[in-house]
Amino acid sequence: MRAEPIRVLLVDDHPLVITGLRQMLGTADDIIVVGQALSANAAMAELDCRMINVALVDIDLPDENGLTLLARIKRLMPHIGVLVISAYGEELYALRSLRAGADGYLSKGASLPDLVSAVRKVADGGKHFSEFLSELLFRQVQGHSKKGHTVLTGREFEVMMRIVAGDSTGDIAAHLHRSPKTISTHRTRLFEKLNIHSNAQLARYAMEQGLISSVMVNEKNNDGWEDSDDA
Repeated sequence: MRAEPIRVLLVDDHPLVITGLRQMLGTADDIIVVGQALSANAAMAELDCRMINVALVDIDLPDENGLTLLARIKRLMPHIGVLVISAYGEELYALRSLRAGADGYLSKGASLPDLVSAVRKVADGGKHFSEFLSELLFRQVQGHSKKGHTVLTGREFEVMMRIVAGDSTGDIAAHLHRSPKTISTHRTRLFEKLNIHSNAQLARYAMEQGLISSVMVNEKNNDGWEDSDDA
């Protein structure tokens, strides 16, 4: 048993999720939630003023991608353990999270024992790998991963997932705080890497690879992206 309780920061833009995680972690005598944040900037402010052992970070944050926040934390505060927790399946973001420096990845559907065990392991300097994630890592090491999307950068992958969800260039640009021209450039590059030529083909690819179970593609965005020249 640790001499001091594990001090946890929860970072998620959904108050209900934070409430649920707080209640779950509250069942463990050696874990205490000392802070919460609804955005990346709020998380950094909490980390600056509190002693934190483990941060649970969501992928989707309103001001910054969770993986970008993860990289900032690991660069500035490498002693803090970071668990990425997301509604996305492990195959989508788990490996990307580990490459960005995460100490583990949890689905928001994780059981109470898994959640508590992961926090304890990371607090002690270990890594949390589920059985599925361990298999993914094994395939990576063995060179058996044949999914074309694994060659995409984190930003390209995020743009891809928003395209197949039917978001327009402007929508994605606004969410990622980038210009429409930059988003169009990401789209062009990911199309080249995947040898895909239209949004419709991209949606089919995503479904065939199991990245999405179904997708509603807005017809006006399907193949009608304007390649804006705005800086």
